[in-house]
Amino acid sequence: SDGLQGQNHTSRVSRIAPCSSSSQGGDSSMGVRGSVASMEEFARVTIWTIIEMDTSSTSTTDLSLAPLGRVKLVRLSSIDFTSGFPRPWTSSHTPDVTHAVRALDLSIPLGTNSLFVGVDSGAVLHSTSYGEALPPSRLRLPDACFGCAGVTAVDVNPLIPTLLAVGASDGSVCIYSTKRSALVHSWIDACNNPVACIRWSPKRPYTFFVFDNLHYIYVWDLMQSTSVR
Repeated sequence: SDGLQGQNHTSRVSRIAPCSSSSQGGDSSMGVRGSVASMEEFARVTIWTIIEMDTSSTSTTDLSLAPLGRVKLVRLSSIDFTSGFPRPWTSSHTPDVTHAVRALDLSIPLGTNSLFVGVDSGAVLHSTSYGEALPPSRLRLPDACFGCAGVTAVDVNPLIPTLLAVGASDGSVCIYSTKRSALVHSWIDACNNPVACIRWSPKRPYTFFVFDNLHYIYVWDLMQSTSVR
């Protein structure tokens, strides 16, 4: 990909996710096949366009292609989420450099250009892969856990895109409305362990699942306001 030619990441890649293609993502005659996003530990998200070259366009000297390969990644844009965060931290990869925020998870609703990034400062940051970013720019954890917990898991409801599920390092679980930029409900210390992953059901719009770092799975049904481990 372009990463082999100087347009590479500056820190460890922690997440890769499919995303919707921009209208600026390339010429369809070049064989554009879609886009993916990569999230770095330093809270930078890079959008890559997937291009399939035709046989006549392949080159044995193009370092962006595998030998006799036809598929390459072309860097489209990068979004830096680190602005506005004064608290420094140090990466094990670059111990002499301090960074304002550490990214822990990424959620990209399919069919949109929105990007939601969970960070260790206890917030979810929102931006777009292209075009003007719409509110909310930031959603923070409730006061009971803000400042002592990071957002370790985020997921946008595929059936109700205005609902965002969030899991925290202290085991708390929250639901936000991105339409109203507001907290809908929270369960403080719900899991008793850090949340490793959170996912909405693809079939039931008010059901979501939480996986903690001790391998317990919790099921929430918002219609009943209950959880089962």
